[in-house]
Amino acid sequence: MNISAKDAALRERRFFTGMGIMLFLVAFIGFSQTFYLDPILPDRPKPGEPFYYTVHGPIFTLWIALIAVQPWLIRRGNYQLHRQLGWFGLMVAIAVVATGLWGALLLASGQVNMVQTGLPPKQGWATPFTSMVTFSILVAVGIWKRKDAATHKRAMILATIGMMGAPLARWPVIGDWRPSWMRLVLELMIVAVAIYDWRKLGRIHVVTLWGGLLLVVSHRLIKPAVWKSDGWMQFTDWTVRAVGLS
Repeated sequence: MNISAKDAALRERRFFTGMGIMLFLVAFIGFSQTFYLDPILPDRPKPGEPFYYTVHGPIFTLWIALIAVQPWLIRRGNYQLHRQLGWFGLMVAIAVVATGLWGALLLASGQVNMVQTGLPPKQGWATPFTSMVTFSILVAVGIWKRKDAATHKRAMILATIGMMGAPLARWPVIGDWRPSWMRLVLELMIVAVAIYDWRKLGRIHVVTLWGGLLLVVSHRLIKPAVWKSDGWMQFTDWTVRAVGLS
């Protein structure tokens, strides 16, 4: 059965709206006990991440909310507000990277404890560091190709998927298999976009292909290679001293 261009566009908007909502729920569940529901769970022990409570948490939430809202605005035909929020989203993205990198450096210096790495601080900060690098690359692609809707939305979704390791690491009952769990779920999210592309386009969109490979390679190959190297430890020591956290 042939599908009209209008119906195809509607299905695409529904898919990316659903992906945005799903990512928001993943983040909410992951950070519910340590951030979102913290006011009503006053007796719960804190993981020692005050920086993320007060600064990075709200900024990260703003980004996730935008990822959920922006496709919905397009679906509703509110293109003007979508464009206006897009420029606001650029500022939020810059703030996400700035606070994310600072938090990574706090981890490297041993001043905060992040549960998702399961590694000593000087090794473990490779996880948030590489996440911010891949996020920056994919958001830059999305902004560069903002007039190409198919490329833009895929780049932004993949950029956000790449940051889902932090909330996923805080999901209940994940135990000692946290790294495997995180990689599997992140890769299944990428596969979901690839399957959608295949069904809609008859091929995997170039951004889904290369952006997805970037995320998989960074998680599977680059981070393990980096955090085990002497060069990484030297870079860590130099960076921590340079920013005055040693």
